[in-house]
Amino acid sequence: MRAAMDFAMDITSNALAISGKISSFLNLIQATSFSRRLLEDGNPSWVSHGDRRLLETPATLQFTPNASVAKDGNGNFTTISETVAQVPRKFDFSKYVMYVKEGVYNEYMEVDVHAWNLTMYGDGPDKTIVTGSKNYVDGVRTFKSATFDAVGDGFMAVSMAFENTAGPAKGQAVALRVQAARSIFLHCRMQAYQDTLYAHSHRQFYRNCLISGTIDFIFGDAAAAAAVFQKCFLTMRRPQAHHGTVVFAQSRVRVEESTGFVSQNCSFVAVLAFTGATHPRLPVQRLLHHHHRP
Repeated sequence: MRAAMDFAMDITSNALAISGKISSFLNLIQATSFSRRLLEDGNPSWVSHGDRRLLETPATLQFTPNASVAKDGNGNFTTISETVAQVPRKFDFSKYVMYVKEGVYNEYMEVDVHAWNLTMYGDGPDKTIVTGSKNYVDGVRTFKSATFDAVGDGFMAVSMAFENTAGPAKGQAVALRVQAARSIFLHCRMQAYQDTLYAHSHRQFYRNCLISGTIDFIFGDAAAAAAVFQKCFLTMRRPQAHHGTVVFAQSRVRVEESTGFVSQNCSFVAVLAFTGATHPRLPVQRLLHHHHRP
């Protein structure tokens, strides 16, 4: 009986999806043959004018920080957590800019739901590093294992690294969890093993980032996560013996869902001569590749 019900649900879902695709196809063929429907190297439509300027010419633009953090005391604060705690709540007039100076910040922190429009920039992904080691094997749920949580809308990170140093034997160990609507990550590094980047929900944009891991190292919520990865290096690390490597695991199960991950002009590379890459596992996960480089 259960199998029959599941089959009926699949048939219904497929029928609805086909109906919707027919409508989309009819609209598509009415467009001119010269229409460009690819993002190319542009930005998502939701990116603001100011953020577009930053994305286009990041090397020539200078930030004016509202606050700074430095481990050696040469700033307003010595920890990132202290600095984030004083960010104005629901700051929606412009960007609130935080400069995180060079150093290894061994702390767990969250840019909470009330911290809007926070831009955090560092001295480079090999110099400004946020690190932790929470993991599933040691009793921490995947959702709670993240070293850094970005939840407040409009969050942007530039030239920083987010790490989880729990090894491959420790199971799920998230370096970065993102729930911030309209979030942007530019010139950042996310490094761990299993479940490195938890692109949990809302619209997200990653450009010129290096993301590395083993199993499902870029994953998200099926009903809520929509992320674009542009000109990123997606690096497959060597997993434990007899384990494979999965880059994307978006968990989408129904074709009509308007979520998914887009990989555009990205480079897929393997370290230590490991070549066990795979494609999405679930039958209708949405993963679009455009001009990706081997």
